[in-house]
Amino acid sequence: IKELQRTFVQNPSFILHPKPSFSVANIPILISFNNTYAPYAGVLIQSIIKNANVNTNYDIFIFGSNVSQLNKNYINLITSHKSNVNVTFLDPDPLFSNYDLYSYSHFSKDMYYRLFIPDVFKNFTRVIYIDSDTLVQTDIAALFDTDMEGKSIAAVRDCVMQGFIKFKVRSNAETGSLEAMDYLRSYLEIEDDCAYFQSGILIFDIAKSQAKMEQVRSILMSGKKYWFPDQDILNKVYKNDVLYLDPRWNVYHGNGDTQTFFQNLPAAVAKTYFESRNDPFVIHFAGPRKPWIFPKVDFASYFWSVARETPWYEELLLNLAAKHDDIKGIDHRTVEVIAHRIVNEKSIGIRDVMRALASPFAPIGSTRRNILRKAFNVLRRPFV
Repeated sequence: IKELQRTFVQNPSFILHPKPSFSVANIPILISFNNTYAPYAGVLIQSIIKNANVNTNYDIFIFGSNVSQLNKNYINLITSHKSNVNVTFLDPDPLFSNYDLYSYSHFSKDMYYRLFIPDVFKNFTRVIYIDSDTLVQTDIAALFDTDMEGKSIAAVRDCVMQGFIKFKVRSNAETGSLEAMDYLRSYLEIEDDCAYFQSGILIFDIAKSQAKMEQVRSILMSGKKYWFPDQDILNKVYKNDVLYLDPRWNVYHGNGDTQTFFQNLPAAVAKTYFESRNDPFVIHFAGPRKPWIFPKVDFASYFWSVARETPWYEELLLNLAAKHDDIKGIDHRTVEVIAHRIVNEKSIGIRDVMRALASPFAPIGSTRRNILRKAFNVLRRPFV
């Protein structure tokens, strides 16, 4: 018997190489988010389910090391009634323990996770990656079936970068404050101004992409800083090896700038962008004006129509009201007026407020929730 010093082990979890959850018609989808973004990712997952084909299986993987158990329970709740949907949570943190990852502004380390998809998903032929601030409007299986024409990755051209080039927007100070065109050519070594792609929606050919991982690791080890960190690294690594998707697979909601920035894009780029808005397959709420903060922004009604079908709806609605008025405590008449003004779609009544109060200890679908609902209906009859 030997007594040793007390030892603390940090980050004991490790990444497994997951295998397909379904033997046939399996569509692997990866979403990466932290606990703050869990409700919005939940709305995305609900939108995938709403547009899913009953004859197709959807294998959803989540990179989320700090997602709370409550949010995990909610995600499992919205998928549990679907036999063709499976959700698996993975902790990606151990992959990055040897790297000092650069982040700034709203860019967090979560953005780097997608870089290691080829390493983690070795048991798959291809994987779809989708940002958590998106909304699916069609069956995402159609994206999975894309002919990649021998390319390692598939993505949509980034029309915003085209605007940055036209308006000579400069990169951040850490990358030399270069004009966008100079940044592409000297910093990312991309000669074709139209080649830069947006990384919010991606298809990885796993076998071909694995050959890129040595370069990815080398860049991360170098500590070099980038303007749009993960996206720029992907563009640098996969240049000349990209299949460009139909732009409807990644449509910017416009961030409130459709009549300014987007209207003044190069003519051909603007035409393609506005045409894609007429029938978006995936809406991307990129930028600071998110629909859960700015309910009048373009395509916000699409988000809220799906959000109503999730366990986070009351939380999202009350958070929205709180952002627009300083509410001290919960007063259902005040909330009703505010919500009617800022959402202008569905006002909040006492039922909505009671739902928000009940959710933490009486989740949707629970026996306790059903009992509370019956009691509420009996008590409110004299006031109806």
